Amino acid sequence: MLTDRVPAGEMDLGELPRRWKVLEDLYRGTRQALQDRDARILHDRMIDEAQTSGRRTYFGAQRCLDIAWDNHDALRSLLHHHGATQFAPWNLLRPTFEAAFYAIWLLDPDESLERRRRGLLLEWLDELEHRTYYADLKSIERFVDPEDHARLEADRAQHRAVIEDHDRTYSREAEELGMNWPLPRKVNVLDELGKLRHCDLRDGSDLILRSTWRTLSGMQHGRGSTMLRGSDRLDESPIEGGVHALLAVNDEAFVGAATITNGLHQQAVMLFRDRSVPNRSRG
Repeated sequence: MLTDRVPAGEMDLGELPRRWKVLEDLYRGTRQALQDRDARILHDRMIDEAQTSGRRTYFGAQRCLDIAWDNHDALRSLLHHHGATQFAPWNLLRPTFEAAFYAIWLLDPDESLERRRRGLLLEWLDELEHRTYYADLKSIERFVDPEDHARLEADRAQHRAVIEDHDRTYSREAEELGMNWPLPRKVNVLDELGKLRHCDLRDGSDLILRSTWRTLSGMQHGRGSTMLRGSDRLDESPIEGGVHALLAVNDEAFVGAATITNGLHQQAVMLFRDRSVPNRSRG
């Protein structure tokens, strides 16, 4: 590091520990409900998974919840062992928020068809990322030993065959779901945050969610203006071209963003439970 780290006191987490305990209990209760569910009673997940792309939806939602929990758990450990430093804690909130959003977004529609469309779209976006990764590797071909070109060409042909096979699968499922092909190439998170129906945290929740997303994205990308909004200035001294400032995480700003993230996370777990378990099995 280029500057010394200066202790600035203890962070006041407020109600976060209690909220985190509620989240942990939700996960534990959902796991138990999934184990105890009565397979004879019809529920949303059973209906979805019996139709085109239904399994994709729940595979995706569970993966997103696993990502959200892992980052949440890492944040708690970071605060305990590393402390509330200026950047790292924010950078664990953002992937938690994003993964929780996608879990809700997948399961938010009350219509089975739309849930399954979203499951297919998320898989397609993952496929595009995979293809882009391998497309970028083409530039290294000039470093390949001439003796290995035959094997490289065989690998390339196999990769093309896989892409063609995947295209047939995705396009067939898109047609069955009444979607235009090719599918969209992105999900606009800011737009979709304002459309969620199963995430009514409070009045104006769409504005709160969008502003939190902007804050977390700005923090992760190192935006100076965002960093200043979320910091306390403990000491300042003028330097040529600017100001040298000692900054510390603003407790209220961090706890506020963490509270919104936790609320979104809780909503995601509850929606996954409610789609996956018959009412009678929830206890």
